[in-house]
Parts: sequence; structure tokens; C-alpha cells
Amino acid sequence: MDTLKYKLSNKKEDIIKVGEHTLHRIIALKDIIDEKGKVLVHSGDKGGYVESESNLSHYDTCWIYDEAMAYESSQVNCAAELHNRAVARDGVTLWGMVQAFDDVQLYGTASLYGKPKFYDFARVSGCAQISGEVILSGDVWVGGNEKFTGNVKLESGTYVTYVNEDEAQ
Repeated sequence: MDTLKYKLSNKKEDIIKVGEHTLHRIIALKDIIDEKGKVLVHSGDKGGYVESESNLSHYDTCWIYDEAMAYESSQVNCAAELHNRAVARDGVTLWGMVQAFDDVQLYGTASLYGKPKFYDFARVSGCAQISGEVILSGDVWVGGNEKFTGNVKLESGTYVTYVNEDEAQ
């Protein structure tokens, strides 16, 4: 890696507390350009918040925008993006071209990869695995050990989880 792509701001107005976690706003140190030559983020642009540099890769085009946050052991990699007020926390991992918008909550040890998109108040938790071109929008919750792949669309009012009957007793 020739240079870092962002730094953590230490300015008071760029530091927030979420519970016992201290998050810093990120600031781009160079332009982030996609494979087609489009500038996604300009050098000097402020992004969202991370707890540490382990939350957002310095490689590829992944970025955290707006007021979105990644903290604890979450990882945003490849071309993944968090927008608006989306949150990635616990040990969730985003790979590929994952996009989360609005007030989406991604947590647990979920693995998200491929091109899934999450909107509105969608939640993904537990050990869920979501890949392909899955779309979750509205008040949707996918948790437990559920796996979704391919072209799946889940909309408001959907709750999908797996409970192991032996563990539930």
C-alpha cells in the first residue's frame, strides 16, 4: 500500500461517544476512485465514524459516509459502503459491494458479501450470511444462522431467524 486513504480526526467536534465506545470521524487523505475512474470521495472529504482503523480497510474503495458508524470488531472492506446513519458493530463483516443506507443496523457476527443492499430500518444480526443481490428494505430483521443468496427481496414486516430447539430449552 503506497499511502493511507484516510485518517482519524482528533478534533473535538469530530469525536463522538456511543455507549462506552469513542468514535472518530474519518477524513480522506487521497481521492478514492472506482474501477471506471469515477471519484467517489475527494481528498479532504469527511466521512462517517470509526472506533479504530481496523473498522475500515485502507485498501480498495470501501468508505463510510455521512453519519454512518463502524465500531467494535466490525470490518468494512473491498467496495462496501455505509451511508446516512447506518451502523456496523460487534463482529459483522462487509465484503464486496455491500451498501447500507438510512438507519440500517448490522451486528453480531453476520457476514455480508456480494452486492446486497440494505435500506430503511433493516437489521441483520447473529451469524446470518447474506450474499448475491439481496435487498432488505423497510422494517426487516434477519438473524440467527439464516443464509440468503441470489436475487432475494425482503420488505417491511419480515422477520426471519433460526432458533436451534436444543439451545432454546
